[in-house]
Amino acid sequence: MKTLLVNRYKISIIICVCLILLLASECLGKTYAYLIGSDGTVVKLDIDTDTIASTKNLGIYDIQSLAQSVTVDDTKKLLYIAYGRLTPTVSVFNLKTLQLKKNLMITSGYGDARIIAPPLSNKFFVDCWDTERNGRFFTSFDATTFTKITDLSPFPVISFNIRYSTDKTKLYSVSLVKVDVYNADNLTLIKSIPLKGIFTPGIFGYGIDDCENEKILIVENIQKTKDEPGQYNLYTYSIENGTKTNKIITGMQGVSSLSPDATKIFFSEEQEVLAADSSIEYVKSLGRLHVYDVATGQEKGAVNFTVDQGSGIAGVHPSGNKVYMSGKVAGISSLLVIDVVNFKVAKTIKIPDTIQSMEFWTE
Repeated sequence: MKTLLVNRYKISIIICVCLILLLASECLGKTYAYLIGSDGTVVKLDIDTDTIASTKNLGIYDIQSLAQSVTVDDTKKLLYIAYGRLTPTVSVFNLKTLQLKKNLMITSGYGDARIIAPPLSNKFFVDCWDTERNGRFFTSFDATTFTKITDLSPFPVISFNIRYSTDKTKLYSVSLVKVDVYNADNLTLIKSIPLKGIFTPGIFGYGIDDCENEKILIVENIQKTKDEPGQYNLYTYSIENGTKTNKIITGMQGVSSLSPDATKIFFSEEQEVLAADSSIEYVKSLGRLHVYDVATGQEKGAVNFTVDQGSGIAGVHPSGNKVYMSGKVAGISSLLVIDVVNFKVAKTIKIPDTIQSMEFWTE
């Protein structure tokens, strides 16, 4: 009898543990990516297996390619899209089912409408030129009923390079001049952080390639003359405490991104191809992705890949262990899955020609 009770006790513990693990997995959810095309095509990608789960067309057209033209609210499971060639409008979709929830009936006079959807707010914001009122407005909407609340005043001057603080309560508007810190719930300005003093004086050029985990990725070009190829140095700057990491001297030209936790830099080598008049005809990918450790400045490894001409970093896996590169392989539009742990091309996925953005979300 004692043995039987002990066995029953062990079985009960096992069942409880299994239930806890099951509940935990349901709470965490499974992460996917949407590959969104200008023609309304949405490819659902399982980023665990890097296989296409489904393909659907939203029945809309001419989706804009600017930042925040496509915005995911992973908290409320909403997808906002600005679309239309000359007079864009904005529609809201269910993030999971892709069913239309509301057309906001906005008619923008320019092709630069955008949506900001702070994850913890019960509001979202649309920035566009209103043709009916002949002016540009930053308007708040209720994120449940999708009805207009008010036009923001003063008008928040927010760049197209935005990120949220780790606690999601602040919105960072990043430019080469400054970082404006806004209250994410109502877009009121909290403070401005000047950036001019952080760049190395007297260099050929500088820029900001990315922003993750409250860190800005700074790129400085130290080439001596315009006829020389670019020579990029990389480092990060902390928005909140103002510290800079040691410079990574790549000696190369390219485009870079941060891992979501800002501990790694992914740098894709590129080369400018000049026309007969010495203008830039196009930028050619050299087919090498370098991985740098931000803390030590050391290169962790590199991956060679093959594309016809141009390529770009379409996205970084939330784990930071995979980088997705877009480009044409043997004339076919493709998404290359780069394993940045084992430093290899893990998979090449054929995608529609119209794909222009990659959005991660949790089911």
